[in-house]
Amino acid sequence: METGLTFSADAVAQSEVALVNNELQITAPKQFSLDLGKEEIRTALKHLGFPDLRFKVNFGEVKSAPAALPNTPKAAPKEDEVTERALSHPEVKRFRELFGGEVRTVRNLKEPWNE
Repeated sequence: METGLTFSADAVAQSEVALVNNELQITAPKQFSLDLGKEEIRTALKHLGFPDLRFKVNFGEVKSAPAALPNTPKAAPKEDEVTERALSHPEVKRFRELFGGEVRTVRNLKEPWNE
């Protein structure tokens, strides 16, 4: 996030990341293939102080959901407010009228990516 790579940070948050034999191994869903390029990973590693760390990115099925951060409070009423506001938006209403379906999750883009 600090390097301006918000899409890449979101992709890493939804990936499995492990350090195996001094190599950073990232397994990410296929939809993040554009967000986790070599240059993005190198930029992030340089920022973290590991410019020479080897890495490998695999795209495929992520076996487990990302673990919740331990000290991250979730405010349910605030999420309900965000959902209500999103569903009341005229463009969202029109989209739902045209295509039907249900809205399962609404992300508050004003919140930091890890909350």
